[in-house]
Amino acid sequence: MTNEDDQTPILKNKLTININDVDDELILNKNQIQKVQCPTCRGNGKIYRTDSSGLVVLIPLCDKRLKPKHTWIWILLTFSFCFIFAFTCIFFLLPRLVLLQVTNSLVIDDVNSTRTNSTFSMRFLYHFTLNSKNYIPVNLINVTCVIEDDLEIVGRSYKLYSNNIRILPRAILNLSIPLELEFRNTTVPFRQCQGQFKQMLLMKIETLVIYNDLLARSQSTSLTSYQYALCNKGIWIK
Repeated sequence: MTNEDDQTPILKNKLTININDVDDELILNKNQIQKVQCPTCRGNGKIYRTDSSGLVVLIPLCDKRLKPKHTWIWILLTFSFCFIFAFTCIFFLLPRLVLLQVTNSLVIDDVNSTRTNSTFSMRFLYHFTLNSKNYIPVNLINVTCVIEDDLEIVGRSYKLYSNNIRILPRAILNLSIPLELEFRNTTVPFRQCQGQFKQMLLMKIETLVIYNDLLARSQSTSLTSYQYALCNKGIWIK
């Protein structure tokens, strides 16, 4: 009995020493632990790994990381959204034509004329419409009209708007510009329009309209029309 009792403290001391040694090793190992990104979780989490041994991770079968992600669906949705967005922007921002149409009657009767010994002048209003096919507003810059009679330029008119007039999307705007023609005494219209009977002059009018859209893109539209103008206040021959 005495021998056993004498050995018992020795065993207890050994156990105490071994346990303390294990604790010291754990403390040392913890100091050597490094945090690295998990190679299997694509950077979504971190695990502890020692330099001396590797780790084997067991993932439950019900873990959501084992389920398919349907990546191709997200790729298809992203591509579809980008395509629809780009198509919509191009469709609405793409510049379209502004149609120019003349609203004057075939014969312009409202003419003011003055005559001297050397020249004959005519003044009247030239009416036209602008029909915008754009989905964004456009600003009118200027209108230029050139009038020809028998292949000779007899008048030129220019009107500047400086973006003060805006044409709304898909809208029609009615405008008018004063035209003035001048004939010298050596021309046929000067002699033709001094009689007592009504005479008509056939004029070629070339109209050029320049406008800007909201993206500062300069566009133009033009039209060539033929108009008759009464050049005197005489009477018709019946």
